[in-house]
Amino acid sequence: MRDRALFLSVSLTLMLVAVACGGGEPAATDTTTEATTAVTEATATADATTEAATGTPEPTGTSEPAATDSPAASPTDAGAGVLAAMAAEPAAPLQGESVKIGFITVTSGSPFAANGQRAQEGVRFAVEQINADGGIGGVPIELVEADTRGDVNAVANLVRRMATEDNVLAIIGPLLSGECAVGCPLANQLGVPVLTPGAAQPGLMEQARPYAFRLVQPDPANSAPAVAAIIEQEGISTAAIIVDEQEAIAKFMGENFWPAVFEDNGVEVVETVTFTTGESSFAPQVTRLAAAQPDAVALAAGPADAARIALEVQSQGLETQLIGSGGLQSAGQDFIDAGGDAVEGAKTAAQFDPDNPDPQVQQLREAFLEESGNDEVALNTAFAYDAVYILVDLVKRTGVTNDPAQLAEDRDKIAEGLPTTQDWVGMGGLTSLGEDGEVVRPVLVATVQDGRFVIEQVDE
Repeated sequence: MRDRALFLSVSLTLMLVAVACGGGEPAATDTTTEATTAVTEATATADATTEAATGTPEPTGTSEPAATDSPAASPTDAGAGVLAAMAAEPAAPLQGESVKIGFITVTSGSPFAANGQRAQEGVRFAVEQINADGGIGGVPIELVEADTRGDVNAVANLVRRMATEDNVLAIIGPLLSGECAVGCPLANQLGVPVLTPGAAQPGLMEQARPYAFRLVQPDPANSAPAVAAIIEQEGISTAAIIVDEQEAIAKFMGENFWPAVFEDNGVEVVETVTFTTGESSFAPQVTRLAAAQPDAVALAAGPADAARIALEVQSQGLETQLIGSGGLQSAGQDFIDAGGDAVEGAKTAAQFDPDNPDPQVQQLREAFLEESGNDEVALNTAFAYDAVYILVDLVKRTGVTNDPAQLAEDRDKIAEGLPTTQDWVGMGGLTSLGEDGEVVRPVLVATVQDGRFVIEQVDE
């Protein structure tokens, strides 16, 4: 078992060298992931609960050190020496038995639970890779994991516990907009850096400065131009909206985003219908939509409910263009698998291209697919995976000590370092974070063709 752990470490080192020289394929790997929804501790030994296996390079990029009184490693130039920087030892020796990183996700009880499941896969895979290679300067990551189970009222307690009892350095999540609206400002008050791979509702980061950041671009900035392109491509002049009035982000999209984007593009909204998460039948709503005969139906819903709506649309013979925002693509194949041929031709905004031709993106992608047995990489998987590595990069570069007596100082170093993360290449592609906590993503349109999302870039 210990020989296997050594093999994993050597494989990762060799791959880093191979990629630095411009070549190399990811090694075939084998891993077993133990599903948990409570607290997970991943360690660097082969006796850990979850045994990791990987033969891929760490994500690369530049995360310049924040201003700090502690000594820090010199920043690397963009595009030069980044692999060596990721392989470097921390700027300050790390104390303690583990480096604690919190992770708040949702895997049930929400129409977007599939997104949380995909994010969980990405975070765990990243932690397993890092610990298999010896952790951070020889100190393993301890992943303190919590599942809201779709209960927004549980978020405050989870954030407070991680901040004051578990004493994590930073938190990945909360994933959903409604949960971030509660948890991100609280984490900010407690001085804990937050990096969410989801939560696309606008305005969330403004309420949580300077400790909160996100890896998805808000829908009005990203989905709006993508939807405008869809409207032009399909010649849409009338539309209907179906809204999950129970889920926060879906309700925001149905009541704010979709009416505004249609008005801005000269589209008449001829019908709006509502439902609640997990409704037993969508026949009454689709009957009303069919009576209005819209050119398009906007799906302000989670992937599972959106797929069931599409099945009812098909059942009633309504010929219309189904369109969605980035939430439908972010969970990967879940929407397509649930809807089958009923979702063929559906179009949605997107922020992530799993077929990104960047060689390092593809190597990370192939490694994950090899390990997980999945058929594709979802946005939430890729962005959550990158979140782990961005935090680890900052721990290395900003002089974090992991000394319990310096926890507040270490958290500040990470928070101050996050907006210096520029042109950082990971599984999700290129990432640059701003002082406002926001990220800029490419504007993409995803079309369901032959049972998979086909991505095209929108010229803005």
